[in-house]
Amino acid sequence: MPSMPKIKVLVMIFLTCALILQMKAANCQESVFSHDDVDTTLVIRLYDSTRLLINSSPDTARLLSIKALKYSRELHFSSGIAMGYNYLGILAHQKGLFDSTEYYFSSSLREWEALDNQKQVSNLLGNLSVVFADQGRLTDAIIYNMRSIKLKLEFRDTIPLANGYNSLSKIYQDIGNLKEALYFQYKSLRLREAVNDRMRLSSCYGNLGAIYNLTGDLDSAYYFAHKALVLQTRHNNKLGLANSYGVLGEFHYLSNSLDSAMNYVDQSMALSEQLGLATLSEEMIVLQARIFIAQNKLDAALQNLLPKEKYLNTSLSISVLKILAQTYQKKAQYKVSNHYYDLFTMRNDSIQQLSINNKIAGLSAKYSYDLRELELKNEQSLKQADLELQIEQKQLAQWRLIFVLIFIGIILLITLGYFLSSKKKNQVLESQRQEIEVLNAKQNEIIQMRTTELLSSKDIISRYAFLNSHELRGPLARILGMIHLSDSEAMDQETFIKLLKTSATELDEAVRKIGKELNENS
Repeated sequence: MPSMPKIKVLVMIFLTCALILQMKAANCQESVFSHDDVDTTLVIRLYDSTRLLINSSPDTARLLSIKALKYSRELHFSSGIAMGYNYLGILAHQKGLFDSTEYYFSSSLREWEALDNQKQVSNLLGNLSVVFADQGRLTDAIIYNMRSIKLKLEFRDTIPLANGYNSLSKIYQDIGNLKEALYFQYKSLRLREAVNDRMRLSSCYGNLGAIYNLTGDLDSAYYFAHKALVLQTRHNNKLGLANSYGVLGEFHYLSNSLDSAMNYVDQSMALSEQLGLATLSEEMIVLQARIFIAQNKLDAALQNLLPKEKYLNTSLSISVLKILAQTYQKKAQYKVSNHYYDLFTMRNDSIQQLSINNKIAGLSAKYSYDLRELELKNEQSLKQADLELQIEQKQLAQWRLIFVLIFIGIILLITLGYFLSSKKKNQVLESQRQEIEVLNAKQNEIIQMRTTELLSSKDIISRYAFLNSHELRGPLARILGMIHLSDSEAMDQETFIKLLKTSATELDEAVRKIGKELNENS
């Protein structure tokens, strides 16, 4: 029969196993939170100061970023290292140092990927896309922008996602794929309308006006440019106003409203010079020259384009050469006109080849992106399979542990049931034993009593036999003897009566004595 200490030990084992199961279940849940066990207050303050000074005092901001990056490395503060590279990349991009910008952004990207901070990874991919676009590396720009957009779609972060679509639209516009440029600009527009982002909404309208202007859809170009102008005027968005004035100037020029066109061009040029927008300013100068030619102000057009060499290495060179050729042709200076036409033809062929190369780059970017997406899907599938296998193994281990605990519990229950049943049986047996002992005691008492009675009866019988053989038999024998003598007449009557009386008296005393003893022993 199991004892109580053994039952307590089994119960303790069961509770210990249950605790182990709970701890294993807790360990199976991966923590989504992480922090550094160091004091990073100084590093964070340095980065706060960097953010405040990044536009007003970039050199000071750079020194603060380097100092914060150094402290982050000493403290092994991974997030601080990633932020340091990011700020240094922004500062390098401000100075046009594209190689340094790419290095810092790529370093920051690796740090954020190691920390599995997908939101920051998305931002860095977008930053690198801008850098590649500035360098003319349109294939890489599209690939990185699409990767950034894919992550932003997972976060459903509306404003950054709209910015990503806007950047992708500009890249396709540079490539010359205006259909894709419109598609992504509309996606950006819908997102900004959904959150009522009026400041950037005006930029979307302006971008759509510029793209429609390039496609030749002047009505759509004017519609969006005018909508942009209304919002930009309301918010005093000078950069947006400069672009919108340019688009409207182009529209009125093509619509042959030359005075209105010149008015918008002058406003755009004034804002461009005020804001230091060299590219837009050059575009307005060329558009202004076209208006002068349309107004037959040839000298003003030529004067507007001097010095002409300034534009020969820019994207406007083909337009400038064509205008110069047309202007000198109208002035009947055919030799000079032919010279500029020849330059225009050579440059146009070069531009056409560049356009073809850009289209190839766009197709290459799409192919590379699709290939990269396929590789990522394969990697994700493998990771997912590994993760599912790990989960299954953990679940299997948990189920095994649960089955073991259930088995132990069943054994304990069986043992406990056996213990309780044995205890109950023992109690019944003990009760029966006690009853038997009582019965035995009573039986022994009865036996002892009966034995005593038998012994007493034996004594009585023995005494009776003794009395019968000695005291009772003697008088009876004498009476019989006297009767025999009386028959033979050997004894006289008087003697016979006297002896008979004496023997009868003795016989009576013997009978009384026997009766008395029997009564006393009964």
